[in-house]
Amino acid sequence: PVLAQDRPVTFSRDVAPIVYAKCGTCHRPGGAAPFSLLTYTQARSHARQMAEVTRSGYMPPWQADGDYGGEFLDQPRLTPAELD
Repeated sequence: PVLAQDRPVTFSRDVAPIVYAKCGTCHRPGGAAPFSLLTYTQARSHARQMAEVTRSGYMPPWQADGDYGGEFLDQPRLTPAELD
């Protein structure tokens, strides 16, 4: 059997669901972000930037401090698995 970690990453299976759920609210046509990430071409053109800003924690933005009140509904934070 092929294990998930042995499969090559694909946009439609691995990246798009994360982008749509965590980034697409702002990174869409007419959204608050300066560019859209909803297609492979759009996301690919920002791939290095996306990797950098997500690993640093700069994106997705979330200003609420979890130390004051615990978990918040609809947090756009990325899990370690999503970052990988």
